[in-house]
Amino acid sequence: MKNMNFLFNPNLSFSYGGIGRLSSNPFTAPLLETQFLDRRYQFNSAGYHYKEVSNNHDDRKCIFVPTVIKRLPNLENLFIHDLATGDASWAKLFADKGADCVAAIDESEYQLEIAKENIRVCKRKSRIVLMNEDLSRMRGILHADVAFAGFLLHYAKDKNMLEKLCRNIAKNLKPGSPFFALNSNPDNPLFNGEKYFCDISASGNLEEGSILTITDYDKKHILQPCKFQIFQWSKETYESALRKAGFDDIKWHDLVLSDDTSAYSPGYWDHYISNQPTQLIECRKVRS
Repeated sequence: MKNMNFLFNPNLSFSYGGIGRLSSNPFTAPLLETQFLDRRYQFNSAGYHYKEVSNNHDDRKCIFVPTVIKRLPNLENLFIHDLATGDASWAKLFADKGADCVAAIDESEYQLEIAKENIRVCKRKSRIVLMNEDLSRMRGILHADVAFAGFLLHYAKDKNMLEKLCRNIAKNLKPGSPFFALNSNPDNPLFNGEKYFCDISASGNLEEGSILTITDYDKKHILQPCKFQIFQWSKETYESALRKAGFDDIKWHDLVLSDDTSAYSPGYWDHYISNQPTQLIECRKVRS
């Protein structure tokens, strides 16, 4: 396994790099508009409530996982950056797929607390390290063989932030290595998916920089929904930011459905697959 001594082991109490612990409970902190649109603030505010609401949402296992696995290279003995790791579900999957080390990085302290709990049951938990980093200002880390971001780029509030995110991802990735990102589909971002316990809406006309609202529902409709705000950017804007950061060979992949959907009624996932509210971006860092 690569020498990762500069990182911290998730089995220990972990330190935070650059942001620090919350000084107060975000549920009681003043809600400023600029904070609400910030990804870290949104997920810290949602806290464990988001875990309860989103727990067992089936689109992850039936759609997102097969879509990503279809495109990933063989991860055996590779070093992976799992950006915006959230509850570390992707980090666990990458470790189980043979990754030598997975740096699970998130700016939300609350999400990392949930991630810390989740990886305790991972068979290869020693291969996962948790890092608390502002993803738009990441420190230099070991250059990864593969970078993955599960729903990160569309939280960029403006084009400058989007370019910063892409630059930081690129600078911590080996030349010639791939970057994959699940992201809202710029061509079809709105989604009436309440039957799947998640929908995406806009309050006004859809244009460049518009705010979109993602609403996650509890499957039993007992808990209050969780709402997150993301931004609408065109494919041209995403691709421009990625190219400026040093990526090329940019592709947008459609979602695919798992081969095993026998637990669901015939046609249950048709609306999801036909609408394609999410796509997988694949690109590669230019070789120097």
